[in-house]
Amino acid sequence: MPVVRLPMKQAAQFEATTLDNGVRVVTERLPSSRAIAAGLLVDCGTRHEAAHENGLAHLCEHLLFQGTSNRDAQQIARQIDLVGGRVGAFTTRDYTCFVASVMQDYAYHGLDLMGDLLMNSTFPERALASERAAILQEIERQADQPETHLEQSLKAAIWSGHALGRPVSGTAERVARFTREDVIYFHHQHYVPGRLIVAAAGNVEHEEFVTQVHDCFWRLRGGEAAPAQASPAWQGVERLEVAQLRQVYFSLAWPAPAYASPDRYRLHVLTGVLGQGLSSRLFSELREQRGLVYEIQAEYQAYGSTGIFLIQGSTAPEHLEEVVTHIRESLEALCSGASPVSEEEVWLTGTRLRNSLMLTAADEHAAMTRLALQQLYFDAPISAEAILAELDAVTAESLSELVERWLRPALGEVALGVLGPPNCVSAFESLKGMMPRYPGRIGHPAFVAHAVGERNGHPWR
Repeated sequence: MPVVRLPMKQAAQFEATTLDNGVRVVTERLPSSRAIAAGLLVDCGTRHEAAHENGLAHLCEHLLFQGTSNRDAQQIARQIDLVGGRVGAFTTRDYTCFVASVMQDYAYHGLDLMGDLLMNSTFPERALASERAAILQEIERQADQPETHLEQSLKAAIWSGHALGRPVSGTAERVARFTREDVIYFHHQHYVPGRLIVAAAGNVEHEEFVTQVHDCFWRLRGGEAAPAQASPAWQGVERLEVAQLRQVYFSLAWPAPAYASPDRYRLHVLTGVLGQGLSSRLFSELREQRGLVYEIQAEYQAYGSTGIFLIQGSTAPEHLEEVVTHIRESLEALCSGASPVSEEEVWLTGTRLRNSLMLTAADEHAAMTRLALQQLYFDAPISAEAILAELDAVTAESLSELVERWLRPALGEVALGVLGPPNCVSAFESLKGMMPRYPGRIGHPAFVAHAVGERNGHPWR
């Protein structure tokens, strides 16, 4: 089917400058915008932590808002409210990001605030206890979310011993032991110019913004770019956790290419065909036609050194074996050529992805985030038009080639995680070893059984 695409409202105008101290500054000018989104991306996340440091990147991000040599926590909160925009931060396995979306007149105020947080934070001792408590509650909340808990526990087993397998928030035991000195050392070690990207999108003048960034960060010295991370070994585990639940949650995972892979656009399209959107194969077959699940989705998650392809959902315990078996048979039919991706499926998924991109192309926050990540992973901006052209180039034939080269051999490296009530154990036992395993890349799958009881009044864990 032909691709129908509306023209972009405005052409992106990218510029990049590296300051003398190594801080990278990138901007995307959106001439019709009345706001500016500015972000500080630090090349420091969970994957940069040693095992005994797990959770420090996240704790450091929290404490940066608790006071500087120029502002106390209340003054910081007041200035955030004053600019009337969105100011926040988040930590991932690959990086930490601080963002401020404000009206154009307040652009320097937002940048100055974030510069003060990164440069002059005092990490007050009194704030450490409260932020540790807040993070411990966050860890508890994640543990009380079956989907989140299952995905994390499966990644921990797949990437056992590697930083990518550890939780971003850390564990309760480690977080409770961190001291102010631990945070200060971690901050000084990782928050260095070579790891800092300052990005902005909106009606921003590049040279003026570079001057403002220089004024905020010229004192930042020392340190080097983050070292390259080795790709973690993949372990095709089969993991069961028994808990007092009514539904059973399942997660199937396969190794996938890293973020900057040339296959990334085809991977996103293939993922969409299989399990994203109401017309995707798995949703249509398992939800709409058979009524076996309420939700099911496929997801491609990519990191700097590796990636993971996930199919996740939940069902009644008596349907677990049927649902997972159907997923296996669907993938085997795809890989054997019995049920290849059609041009219509490519068109439908490509249209959804293109429309999603165009809806966010003029959004300052989305544009800034995309710009910062492109600088991190590709060291150069990629325009929305270039991304659209890559999506347009995806065909059913190119997806068949990707399936043959990547997915077919990856099927033998499946990892399976199940979290559910005691009556799902027999179905799990029947599913063990369900995928054909190809020798040479992994060893025998590990099996971990872990019974969990009630906690904090919740019916599971």
